[in-house]
Amino acid sequence: MTFKQLHSPNAGGNNIWRSVLVVDALAIGTAVNYFGWLGWHPTNPETWHIAGLVLVQVALIVGAMIVRPFSSLPILVVPATMTACFAIDASQVHVVANMWPVGAVFLLVGSLLATMTVFGLAQGILTAIRVFRGRAGSR
Repeated sequence: MTFKQLHSPNAGGNNIWRSVLVVDALAIGTAVNYFGWLGWHPTNPETWHIAGLVLVQVALIVGAMIVRPFSSLPILVVPATMTACFAIDASQVHVVANMWPVGAVFLLVGSLLATMTVFGLAQGILTAIRVFRGRAGSR
């Protein structure tokens, strides 16, 4: 595969159903990931809860990028789903004067920046792997 073919709009296949499935799987995976790590202990998560959440989320994002290359779907889906899960979870806990909307905004911004960082790094690594495989196959 040449560099031009790799960066064409149809590089990952222009299949709308694949995109719909990726969005659904990413949203469901993010929700299950959030509630699996943090939902059962919402007020005081420990460090290993957050580390587990982050590692599984990185795997979900990279998996979505492998299935649907060169698509910015994870950047849109992950922060929105993570913030919705937090809002559902935090609104049920009556702790400090209902300050969860402030936390939701911080989570939205933080998860957006983190997802963009993971997306950029993973896209660079996956592109390098694809280019290397294309060069190795042409020898």
